Amino acid sequence: WTHIIETCNKKLIAYGEQKGSQLGTTATVFLLAEDKYYIIHVGDTRIYEITDKVKVLTTDHSLVAKELELGILSPEQAKSDTRKHILLQCIGVLGELRPEFITGKMVKGTVYLLCSDGFRHKITSEEIYEYFNSDIIQESTLYYNLKKLVELNKERKEKDVLDWKDMLDVSSDEEFEQKKQEILSNLSGKPFDLRGFLWYNKMIMQEKER
Repeated sequence: WTHIIETCNKKLIAYGEQKGSQLGTTATVFLLAEDKYYIIHVGDTRIYEITDKVKVLTTDHSLVAKELELGILSPEQAKSDTRKHILLQCIGVLGELRPEFITGKMVKGTVYLLCSDGFRHKITSEEIYEYFNSDIIQESTLYYNLKKLVELNKERKEKDVLDWKDMLDVSSDEEFEQKKQEILSNLSGKPFDLRGFLWYNKMIMQEKER
């Protein structure tokens, strides 16, 4: 994974130099294998783990988050700080990166939400729990609940780009491959901007128990 991140970083830097501009992007990769998850992370995209509470698995690699950690800013000050967009590291800017690696064990019924800062600026952890806790979430309500949060962001005048991709919820290798090919065909020739992505692993865990 480190090699992939480093390669992307070098290529984006080279492309920016060729075009006479500086480019940068975040990268948060979430791999599910058996009953474990593996994460590599650079930037301020977040992964939320939703059980009987909401937990942020990743660290925001931003100036505001760092000053909050050091006690320079209070939580209230951090919410309104205008420097939220300043990242301490992202792909395509610095020659050297220090990706964050995270591993953990999945528990049946856990919900994972992957989203950019634009998706979460105007909503609270309490609202994320309300819409995505495993007691109320069902496959049929995923799209509806994601859309509700997007609309809530818009109502609260979120200025960042809002977009999202719904979950991949599959119960067999064949179904996974079919859905993967559908997604890849839809993305052909288009920029892939993953602004919000939800993975609900309940059906997968149930399938494993059969």
